[in-house]
Amino acid sequence: MLKMQGKAIIKISPSSALIDEDIKVLIEGLHPSVDITLMCRVKEQTFRYFSWAYYTSDEKGCVDLTTMSALPGGSYDGLEPMGFVWSQKQEPGQKPGRRLVKQNVTTPLVTDFYTLEGLMDPNEGLQSINSGHWLAHASCDRWYMADGVKRIEVRDGRLVGTLFIPAGKGPHPGVIDLFGIIGGFPEHRSALLASRGIASLALCYFTPGSGDALVTDIEYFEVLYIYIYIYNPRTQ
Repeated sequence: MLKMQGKAIIKISPSSALIDEDIKVLIEGLHPSVDITLMCRVKEQTFRYFSWAYYTSDEKGCVDLTTMSALPGGSYDGLEPMGFVWSQKQEPGQKPGRRLVKQNVTTPLVTDFYTLEGLMDPNEGLQSINSGHWLAHASCDRWYMADGVKRIEVRDGRLVGTLFIPAGKGPHPGVIDLFGIIGGFPEHRSALLASRGIASLALCYFTPGSGDALVTDIEYFEVLYIYIYIYNPRTQ
C-alpha cells in the first residue's frame, strides 16, 4: 500500500512480515540535503503509539534507514534501522502506562510511515498527519501468527487457554506460556512461538468468573497432559 504527495515515496521491504523480522525503510524522490521528519504510527484497538526521527537526505535525495544515522532530537538517533519500533511511545491524550499488546493475533499490526518536510516536533508532526499534510506515506503488515499456524481454543471445564500448533509435520517442541498477574491470557507470544516452530499453549491461570482469582491448585495444571497427547503428531 503506497500513497504519494509530490515526488517523494517510501519503500517498505518486506511489506508483510512477522513481528520479529527486520523491516527496511527507504525514502526516495526528495531534494538533496534536505531535512525531513519520519513518523511511524501503529493503532491497537483504540490506542495509538508513535515514534519520530530526523534525517537529512543524501546527494541523491534518498534516506536509507539501514545505512544512515538519525539526527539528535527524535525518539531515537544514530544508526538504528529498527529504531522506529523500539522507541514508540503512547500518543498524547491517552491514559498513560498502557503497553502495546496485540489482542487479535489473527490480524496484522498495521504500521504506518509518514515523511514530513522539515524537522517537526512530535505534536506538530501528528497534527500534520491528521490533517493529511505529508510528503509520502506507506504502510506494512507485521504479524504474530504465520500462515499455516493452527489456533485452537481450549475450553475444558475450568481449563481455559489457546493452543498454537506450528505449520508442517511434527513432532514439535512445546511450551506452556504463562504471563504475570495481568488477567486473561495474551496470545501474541504463543502465536509467535508457533510461527517459529514451537507449539505453545497460552494458558489462563486466573479462575474465570471469579474476579480473576489466581489458580493455585495443582490439578488445574495436571489436566494439560491430555492436550499434549491429543495434539502430538506422533499420535495422529
